[in-house]
Amino acid sequence: QVDKAVGHEVMEAYERGRGKLPENKRIAVIMRVEFGMSFDQVAEELEMASANAARMMVTRALEKLATYLPEDTGVNP
Repeated sequence: QVDKAVGHEVMEAYERGRGKLPENKRIAVIMRVEFGMSFDQVAEELEMASANAARMMVTRALEKLATYLPEDTGVNP
């Protein structure tokens, strides 16, 4: 499980940060990170133009999400 790999406190911070993302970006992150879906699958589910578009959305969403995490998590950019 994701929470075992990163620790309970980091997981809580991740969930709070994830909740601050716009809905479409939050869903894309959940599909990719939590469900392990491919970018092709994310693009198809979200009716996006391409896997590359899904990759860019997820990448940007994760970058934004990282700014919401406390510095002591070790994942803040």
